[in-house]
Amino acid sequence: MEKNVREIIENLGWRINSDTSIEIWTDTAGQDVCIECNEPSELKETIRCRYENYDIDEEVEMYLNAGRNGLNGVPSARILVKDCEEVDRLLGELWEAVKDLNF
Repeated sequence: MEKNVREIIENLGWRINSDTSIEIWTDTAGQDVCIECNEPSELKETIRCRYENYDIDEEVEMYLNAGRNGLNGVPSARILVKDCEEVDRLLGELWEAVKDLNF
């Protein structure tokens, strides 16, 4: 990954694990958001797809169902909504920052 791309991603608060994996934790509920792909050349497209396909309602419902099925530590619905809105914002900021870059 080129230095300027790394700097842009890191300045947004994302941690770069490798040329094929980045992650960030939300402030609201501490959700670990990880974006991974198989090849470095796929990372930009993977970011785009993750952002465009992220659905707050689906995410909240998934976590609520997990809580109903016994998963410990699932936050309240109110916190989940705020957290998923934060994820959506973070993904949007990331995509806007990298969409015109070549990597």
